[in-house]
Amino acid sequence: MTATLTQRTKAVGRADNARARRGKVGASALTTLTWLVALIFFAPVLWMVLTAFKQESDAASSPPKFIFAPTFDQFAAVLNAGAGSYFLNSLIATGLSTVLVILLAVPAAYALSIRPVKKTQDVLFFFISTKMLPVVAVIMPIYVIAGQLKVLENIGTLIVLIPR
Repeated sequence: MTATLTQRTKAVGRADNARARRGKVGASALTTLTWLVALIFFAPVLWMVLTAFKQESDAASSPPKFIFAPTFDQFAAVLNAGAGSYFLNSLIATGLSTVLVILLAVPAAYALSIRPVKKTQDVLFFFISTKMLPVVAVIMPIYVIAGQLKVLENIGTLIVLIPR
């Protein structure tokens, strides 16, 4: 009886080893496929960033040049053309918008997590359903109201509209 038990243990052990080997091969294949897909999706972003540092002749050359002397001339030209103030405006609006969202979202999340609501599912569905609205349906009335109040050229309006 001991010999039979030993035989079964060895057979199960071999099956487990084969299954583990197949699992490792499958995991390796999945990892390789994931890296390949990530590279395919990231390649255009990398190409765009590299092109930003090329001279115009290098960027427009055919076939494309992979080895080039990087330059910051285009960035300097954009900043010298007066785009720096627009960039600073966007930076301020984004930063203040982020602070506004955090100041409103953290207490709301805390209140919803600590104090039970009678219809929790309904409240959560309301929050999720606001994400299903088309952006135009939300922005258009705000744009019309901001136009009537003459605050379209105001950074405060931009700060309020960015989180949408």
